[in-house]
Amino acid sequence: MICLDPQSKEIQVLCKTDLRLAKVVQEVGPISYSVYSDPFTFLVNTIIGIGQMLSNKVADILTDRFWNLCSKTPQDVSKLSLDKIKSIGISYSKARYINILANEYIKNPYLSDKLQEMSDDNVIDLLTKIPGIGSWTAKMYLIFVLDRKDVLPYEDGAFNQAFEAVYGISDNSKGKRLVRDFCKIWHPYSSIAARYLYKYLDMGFVDKNKKILM
Repeated sequence: MICLDPQSKEIQVLCKTDLRLAKVVQEVGPISYSVYSDPFTFLVNTIIGIGQMLSNKVADILTDRFWNLCSKTPQDVSKLSLDKIKSIGISYSKARYINILANEYIKNPYLSDKLQEMSDDNVIDLLTKIPGIGSWTAKMYLIFVLDRKDVLPYEDGAFNQAFEAVYGISDNSKGKRLVRDFCKIWHPYSSIAARYLYKYLDMGFVDKNKKILM
């Protein structure tokens, strides 16, 4: 379990350089988190949940259905037919991506260890070569599996919702550039700043219209 509070070095650096984030930290208080222990299932879960306007609740239901079909190993996942995966409500394209991912892990059983040793950019480059995995998924992997400290998830809807509420910068194409430029002040702790914005959103400080509820 990793714990962050106002006495943590990373938080002190962020609050000194960003007064608005300092207010978010004050509102949220200490946070604790642990990294995702199974990289393969993390990627499968992400493939299932991403896109198609799925709510978290629906994504969780589909994920539970999927893991009821097999054990959480690439070998068992690879044995599932695409039709079997489709039968529980997962699209054909996602079923195909899951199968490809499972076979990638079978061919490269030390893939997770290899990713652990790579730089952030190389992790993104390697993962996005696997069909069904894009930049967003690769960044989520960096943050929530590898616990990399300086990843900016500007492609993520929840991050942008909280960021716009706090900083007034929208997530349109121009806004993404402004977000990237502004968030340079978070270096080398962009992921930690993002974790606080996620928590800020989860705690109900921001409504669906990206307004702060205080």
